[in-house]
Amino acid sequence: MDLDPSHRSLLEDFVAYKLGQRGLSHPPPPPHPSPLPHPHPHPAQMAMRAAVDEFERRFSRSFSPLSSQLHVTPSSARQRLLLVAGELFGPSPGADANWGRLVAFFALGAALCQECVLKEMPHLVEQLVGCMADYLDQHLRDWIQRNGGWRQFVVLYGNGGSDASQKLGEGYWSSLKTVVTGAITVGAFLSLGAFFGSK
Repeated sequence: MDLDPSHRSLLEDFVAYKLGQRGLSHPPPPPHPSPLPHPHPHPAQMAMRAAVDEFERRFSRSFSPLSSQLHVTPSSARQRLLLVAGELFGPSPGADANWGRLVAFFALGAALCQECVLKEMPHLVEQLVGCMADYLDQHLRDWIQRNGGWRQFVVLYGNGGSDASQKLGEGYWSSLKTVVTGAITVGAFLSLGAFFGSK
């Protein structure tokens, strides 16, 4: 199998994929020539797409209202993404990490990117992708490497979300739902600096 992709390339492909699902795009700055997902994606890129699609399917009741409740501004987008990471991974990210939380981080980050494009702030997408890549590099790189790298992620999720569900078990998804619900409910983000707000 190919070497692990960089966090940046994994995120760029994934965000482009999620924007494409909603018929959205953003003008990519050089040297990124295309806003489309990679035409021949790395297995880890395919696995992340499948895992997040499964995540969104399982948590649709909690996750679907997210985009309509996000209040993204140029000055707050990065901070709000870091609040998501803090809620998912806690003060010691390597201690609280697991693959499911990484999937949730990708899903929530993509939701922020989608909202930026919908609110006519597509220039923030590149900033958010960079912020996510920096967070992975600085806080989770060691955990990812200790747990087999993205190659291990492909083993778990490479055949699609249903296969991952069988390998991880329903109990795993239930425990992740508890974390995710905490990360995307109004009360949780109000207590962390009003990530959500009323319109």
